[in-house]
Amino acid sequence: MLLRLLTPPGRSHPRGSILVTGPQRSGTRIAAKMIASDLGYRFVDERDVMICKLRNALDVLETGRVVLQAPGLCHLTHLLWDTNLLRAPLSVVVMLRAVDEIRASCERINWNPRQEIDHYRARPEFAPYLTPAAHVASWKYDVWRRYQGPLMDTLVGDGFYFGLRYNALSRHDLWVPAEERAADRGWQWDTTERTG
Repeated sequence: MLLRLLTPPGRSHPRGSILVTGPQRSGTRIAAKMIASDLGYRFVDERDVMICKLRNALDVLETGRVVLQAPGLCHLTHLLWDTNLLRAPLSVVVMLRAVDEIRASCERINWNPRQEIDHYRARPEFAPYLTPAAHVASWKYDVWRRYQGPLMDTLVGDGFYFGLRYNALSRHDLWVPAEERAADRGWQWDTTERTG
């Protein structure tokens, strides 16, 4: 059960609905499905919600007992508490995966990070953490470690956000080894309409 990995000794358990975020291709979808299965919560895929509108995502999360997979909200996560938009308990899980693995996964499906890059460049508070030649996943992790995480510590304290390593997912019953996933890519994004 992933809950044990999210709550090492001395940490609180996740509260309320759960937002699973992080870089695209970091394992947010399978992790969210696993967490929802373990807790008996409803899984909601970011494709089912207009996640570009934060209020839409919050409306889903506030229904309770939901795990929302939304890497597209990573750049806004700290605003949930900072702006008092949140009206119900929420925990955030950030997926942690090696940037080289994320890059390879993006290249394998021809994923275009333009929208994510634009989101991060549009936030002036992120500017000190955006290394020009780095992959957007590096940006997300640097912003999370150096800005969003410390800000959330100040705003809400410990017990509301958690890091989950991608390689830890392989211990779960829902895990499918990469060689078996390679045969069926039906669950992957259709990038033909998302590039450009």
